[in-house]
Amino acid sequence: MTRLPLIIKIARPSHELDDKTWLASYTYGAAETDEKLKTLDGKNSKTPRARAPIGTTIIDRNPTEITVSVVTPSNPDPFRAEVWRLVITLCNKDDGKLLGFGVVTASLTPPQLAAAITSVCFLLVWTFLTAAAWQLNSDKLDRLWQEHHEQSNSSPPASKADELPDQKLRRLTWKLLHSANPLFISQDSLGYGSLSRFQILIFSSAVFVVLLFIFIHSNVVSQMSGTILALLGITVAGGTFARAASDWSGISSRSRRFLLGQKILTIRNGNPRFFDLLETQGEIDVSKVQALLFTFLIVVAIVIKGCGIAGLGEFQLPDQIVWLSAISQGAYVSGKVLPSDTKKRLEQDLDQLRICANNLLNSPKDPSALNAFEQSRTLASFTLSETYLGRFSEENFNKITAERILRREVSL
Repeated sequence: MTRLPLIIKIARPSHELDDKTWLASYTYGAAETDEKLKTLDGKNSKTPRARAPIGTTIIDRNPTEITVSVVTPSNPDPFRAEVWRLVITLCNKDDGKLLGFGVVTASLTPPQLAAAITSVCFLLVWTFLTAAAWQLNSDKLDRLWQEHHEQSNSSPPASKADELPDQKLRRLTWKLLHSANPLFISQDSLGYGSLSRFQILIFSSAVFVVLLFIFIHSNVVSQMSGTILALLGITVAGGTFARAASDWSGISSRSRRFLLGQKILTIRNGNPRFFDLLETQGEIDVSKVQALLFTFLIVVAIVIKGCGIAGLGEFQLPDQIVWLSAISQGAYVSGKVLPSDTKKRLEQDLDQLRICANNLLNSPKDPSALNAFEQSRTLASFTLSETYLGRFSEENFNKITAERILRREVSL
């Protein structure tokens, strides 16, 4: 049966002990169950249910204390928790003389049982997140379900009341699976997958699972190391700044009203895609790829190494990885805060389109004015397509600009 270690700190004995002996000392360990067996006559026996030696490894020592990793014993019953008394002895390296000892009482749940309970608890938490995502995006899920029917060349019922039981079950199952998708839960306000929100969700879930598992296994709330706090702080700060940053940086309010008010740009996307986490203006953003790869690496390290040392208090990553995560977050946020060259060019192209439209209205029979207007409209259309990809409706753009010129309106 898998056994997990506990981290125990041994303070330097109060009696006189020179530094050389203290720093060269070693440890032994033993354990026994606290619960007594009942005999046939109903009386408690003085014999513990189990006794066992335990492995101890000194992982750090200083002039005031020694940190020991203690391998917990296997429970006699793999399906119930046991209270163990752990005895740690400190011995002289030269003659094996006992320098001191300590007794720690620990309530230990079998790792397999702790993992099962943790899984159930995490499933309940994820169910709550799924229900919240379902409720907040109810209309969107209905629309996506209709589109799913159209793509599958099947006609949906006229109303929910007309659904057959199997059709209702398929609809509810489809919505449940979509709402439980971490990309759907962490999508942004426009319905696109958000890398910063996805990182926060994944990091927080991993830390929660490890802390909960350790608490259930050993009845101890583990501390978190500076590395964990730094990683959580970096992702939360990055997500906060990214959310505060406007997707319209560099675009004037006049252009924004024109593009959204005339439905030239689609406000909401369909189902968030994994590609959203890596895409910037229609291209794979290698900085986002780097951030995502290191996110998965760190999450795996937290789950495996965090459980392995029975806590996150001693969890450490190389400073280079932490700094690299901070740099990746900084680059991501800066890209959202600072207007990109494409958006600057878009605003310039829309301004030029307005000027050419005014010139054409002032000289409607001037071929050069008409030619300049058509060129500026083509250029603005190309820049909009390059910037907003599938969210841009070229049909609406051409229709609106042409109609306004014919009606002698230049409010573009």
